[in-house]
Amino acid sequence: MDSRLGHSLRDEMGLAYAIGSNYVQRHESGRFVAWLSTAVENTGRALSALVSECSRMAREPVGEMELLLCKSSAVGRHALKNMEYESLASRLLARLSEGYPLDEDIRFASRCLSLTADDLQGMALRYFENDPWFISVAGGDCGPLERPGQP
Repeated sequence: MDSRLGHSLRDEMGLAYAIGSNYVQRHESGRFVAWLSTAVENTGRALSALVSECSRMAREPVGEMELLLCKSSAVGRHALKNMEYESLASRLLARLSEGYPLDEDIRFASRCLSLTADDLQGMALRYFENDPWFISVAGGDCGPLERPGQP
């Protein structure tokens, strides 16, 4: 999602100085978090564009190259986070305390690499189109937020 949001909102629309996203995983649940930095006068447009881009993922399948780059990036970032013994030990201890098995990192990589465009589109449809959103703004007033297909 990072590259899609960055390309669309930052590169094409010029609405974000910086933009990113992350999935915060918990044992039985999790949450998708997206953030951006923008000029105050662009806040409403930027937030609407971010929501629209997430909703677009539910309507249009991800391309093969975009999916390959996304999977490679996720596995690579995960591996790089664990290159030092201290960070690896901290991560393993945290994961064990949350009830995950020691091989969870290998399972994570396998799950990432097995994802299909249909998997991503199905999850986007489930979460971006149907679940409630929580949006927090630090700074100026963004005004009303438009969400495609909803009031």
